[in-house]
Amino acid sequence: MKIKAVLTVLIFFISSVLLSQEGIKNESTESSNPAHSLGFHIGSTTGMGLSYRFLPKKLGIQATFLPVFNGDGGMFLSSGLSILYKLKSSRRVDLFGYLGNHLTYRESAPGYYGEQNVNRNYHVGLGAGINLHAWIDVLDISFQMGYGVYSVNENPRSLPAAEIGFYYKF
Repeated sequence: MKIKAVLTVLIFFISSVLLSQEGIKNESTESSNPAHSLGFHIGSTTGMGLSYRFLPKKLGIQATFLPVFNGDGGMFLSSGLSILYKLKSSRRVDLFGYLGNHLTYRESAPGYYGEQNVNRNYHVGLGAGINLHAWIDVLDISFQMGYGVYSVNENPRSLPAAEIGFYYKF
């Protein structure tokens, strides 16, 4: 478990270093396409809920988060951090690759005898996607397909991955 935690932190660290270098390179060049996006995303390997994207030129990052609190004391948490790489860009469509990381945490309410069930799962996926610029400089619709490994930390299984998102660009 410690190795998985170290690997996750290492992935986040490397992606932040790469993004900061990409941001320094792109500060001098002005882009007509906004680099920041905020929206909703549902993905099996990228997370579900409120999502933020930063995609200045080629390399970007996506963070997704959703907490759900049950009235009986249980909770569900979905958090995702993905690395995006733009392969081809046009006025109407962007083609990109992604590496998705998704962590789910589920905690049930205490039962009759006081037992509480906690379930943590880590999913990772690799694939490609398209951003459709529905309203040129304002709205993106993102479709992603790939291959995912689910429950890496417990009982790994691999299946196709599907993701969709709606983003407002600013």
